Amino acid sequence: VDGYYVAPFVISKTMMSANVTAFLTNSTTLSAHVSSITNGQMNQRSRGVSALQMTLKHAFSESAFAQGTVGLATRGLLGLELKLWRKTSQRSSLELDTSYSGHGVSMGLTTMRQLSSRLIGDLTWTAGPAPGVACSFTRTTHGDDDDHHAHGEDADHEDIESMSTPRFLLELIKHLLDACSFKVGASLIGSNPELTTTLQRFVGKYRADGSEGGAFLRAKSALALSGWHLELGGGRNFVDTDSGWDLALRVGPSGVTLRLGGSRGGHALSVPIKVRDGPDPVAAAVVFTAAAVVVTAAQVWVVRPLKKRRRAAERAAERERRKEELEAARTAAESRRELMKNTVAGCRKRESEIPGGGLIITCALYGSPRCIRKFRPGRDVFQPGTELEYEMTDVTDPVQHIVADSHIELHTSSKANLGGFWDPVVSGEDRVLRVWYTFQGKMHECIVADDEVLEIPLMRHVVPGRAAAVEEGAPNGEVVATAESAQVEENTSGRDAEAKSEASAGASAG
Repeated sequence: VDGYYVAPFVISKTMMSANVTAFLTNSTTLSAHVSSITNGQMNQRSRGVSALQMTLKHAFSESAFAQGTVGLATRGLLGLELKLWRKTSQRSSLELDTSYSGHGVSMGLTTMRQLSSRLIGDLTWTAGPAPGVACSFTRTTHGDDDDHHAHGEDADHEDIESMSTPRFLLELIKHLLDACSFKVGASLIGSNPELTTTLQRFVGKYRADGSEGGAFLRAKSALALSGWHLELGGGRNFVDTDSGWDLALRVGPSGVTLRLGGSRGGHALSVPIKVRDGPDPVAAAVVFTAAAVVVTAAQVWVVRPLKKRRRAAERAAERERRKEELEAARTAAESRRELMKNTVAGCRKRESEIPGGGLIITCALYGSPRCIRKFRPGRDVFQPGTELEYEMTDVTDPVQHIVADSHIELHTSSKANLGGFWDPVVSGEDRVLRVWYTFQGKMHECIVADDEVLEIPLMRHVVPGRAAAVEEGAPNGEVVATAESAQVEENTSGRDAEAKSEASAGASAG
């Protein structure tokens, strides 16, 4: 417009804050929160306020504490607050809150109870200038996925095949929601009743426990007499660097707003960008789709390659730093394997002469699951000298060496301490042992964690539709795998009784 300057962006509010905590004693802390907020637009006079909030907290025990807060601003006293908290039982707690501000004195009483292992409920009564009651229910995600692994993928596959379409859809919805955390709250405080909901689901590697960080999806909604809003978004947390980012689209009567946020080391930055006035669903859908496409493309073509190169550089640097140590461990393991060669050959011969076929280890790998899970005997060939590059080592002979009467049982301990084993992992990943073996003319396959119990043979290790084959020219008629194996089923230590009965049945059949 002639004679006027139109800015592409309008900064309506800026806020800066900082937190400092000092430990006065083992049970007493003093915290300070300083904030500065400036309201105003370009070519207008800005109005700002700065505030200082001091909090003194003393813990009487693990089940009780008291906390006092004083708020000061450039215009004078903001308010005072006194909070008392006590744990009343193993699952319940009670909190009394008294505060004073320019509007008067307010009191609040909150009771909280853990209703189940995943569900927490709280109820709050308030008295004062804005009396009322509020309640909320919060459900957390699973702590682990052990229950899912215990059923086995084959059983799940059979259940899915026998399900009707409506039941399958219900099970799918249940599976998706079971890994979600949510919070539902309702309040009747003052003259503005409100209903709020928050749904969050962690995805990827850390989907079971958000405390470890990882990617997440989040949906929020609020409905009150004064208005409503809906917010959809997601982000990622990085625990190792105490940082994260998030992206959210908010739709409400005030318009469509895209919010970009980031944090690192206690510092946070949030940039709201108003896209359109009014709740325009078409504009919201277009912006949300475009933002999702940009984030996904950046993750696939920028973030992942950079992280992959960084991890490779870190592994290379660690290998170089521990080069002498790793070479010494590999040399010692190879010497042990050389000494056990005759014993291993005799063991293979005895097992192969058992009617129906004894326990013969065709391949065993120990190291990082990153490469071991991709390895397929008969298709892939393990090259000696590449142990440090792929962070895995061939332990076929050492595993065969511990076979006794067509049976192996390794108790809970690190398998790197076994004879002929050594640890090639330098990336800090968990170690696993993967074993392919034949028993009674059938191919078997299993994978266990480094400190997990290993017991073979077991019926649940059988690879469906796979029979053992003898490779021409193999020494002592060695039985080997000749095709790609099926997906691995996790071996759990919670089936000791089943393992012993299956092993006994297999020995009797032999």
